[in-house]
Amino acid sequence: MNGRTTILTKAWKTEYAKLTAERKTLNQGYLALKEEMKEIIKETNEIKKVFDVKLLKDGVEIQPDGVLKVKIPYEGITNPIL
Repeated sequence: MNGRTTILTKAWKTEYAKLTAERKTLNQGYLALKEEMKEIIKETNEIKKVFDVKLLKDGVEIQPDGVLKVKIPYEGITNPIL
């Protein structure tokens, strides 16, 4: 501080204004990215719901649309679906 014991008010206010403006700009970018991530997560969860297939034992699948598929091994045919 060039041997001074006090902070120069004008310089402090200038730096404060500059840093406040930078913080506001960065915060707006952060909020935009946060909203974008929320949308991506929402879309991902919706896609996951559509393609989520619950595998049960004995080759039975229940698909999201409620269709039940049973895989029965048959000689010469692999994984026939009835």
